[in-house]
Amino acid sequence: MKRIKKRTLLLPVFLWLGACSNVPTIPNIVPQLRIPNVGFNPLPNGKEVQQANTFLKAGKKRDAASAYFSASKKYRSPERERLMLQAAELAASFNDIDLTQRYLAPVNYSSLNTENQARYRFTQALLAKNDRNYQEVLRILPQRVNGLSIALAQKILRTRMDSAKASQNKLALVQELVLQEATLSEEYQIKLNNDRIWNHVLLMPRQELDSARKTMKHPVIKGWLELGYLVKGFKGSGSVSPIFRIKLKDWQKHYPTHPGNRKVEQLLNYKPAAKVTPYLGGVKPTK
Repeated sequence: MKRIKKRTLLLPVFLWLGACSNVPTIPNIVPQLRIPNVGFNPLPNGKEVQQANTFLKAGKKRDAASAYFSASKKYRSPERERLMLQAAELAASFNDIDLTQRYLAPVNYSSLNTENQARYRFTQALLAKNDRNYQEVLRILPQRVNGLSIALAQKILRTRMDSAKASQNKLALVQELVLQEATLSEEYQIKLNNDRIWNHVLLMPRQELDSARKTMKHPVIKGWLELGYLVKGFKGSGSVSPIFRIKLKDWQKHYPTHPGNRKVEQLLNYKPAAKVTPYLGGVKPTK
């Protein structure tokens, strides 16, 4: 109980993010920059920081964290907070909760700029990930990475995706795949991502799809869930029945620009493979 109480003290700033639920809420529009901005809040270049960098390159994370925190006392905001957050992130990476708390204690979250707020949240998420509390990771981490440095944006997106996979929650993974699709630039990557989304949707029980589609507000995710619910209702029917065809056409009217239209066209144009009669042997040639 003592450890849980400490963790609770570490996370008060995130209580406003929403009540607990099975999956994190995604707003209707989630813009993502394909290439985030570069060079925000780099570490200062003083000799104390260089010493900390040397420790880090040598794999001495604890020494590096201590050196970054000590160096922070020689700087003003936002470099001061940047160094404290660097120290806290390292402490969280080797799962020292008490040390992470100590490094974060002087940091006022509300006064941080956007980049450092994201770093603060990433550090909290690392602690949750270490506890295998993947739902909490998805709740804490920012869903948008617009304007963040490339390194930080990539860490956030990678951690969100890893946690969605590890959660074994198909809906959470579908949401994350949709959320991160805007970071893809190549057409083949987008098609592959759509295939992954569709496969995970089809793995969801129809009852779960029904419940999720009724409450989902994100239009792209909702479209995938509606399509999955529709297809599962006609599973095993073989060819596309007239009723199924009408329902697919109705789905297209509601979602004319949805990426799932490629799947709908495949269903509408589906033709069962011709049956091949097995060869049972012919007339033996006479000698």
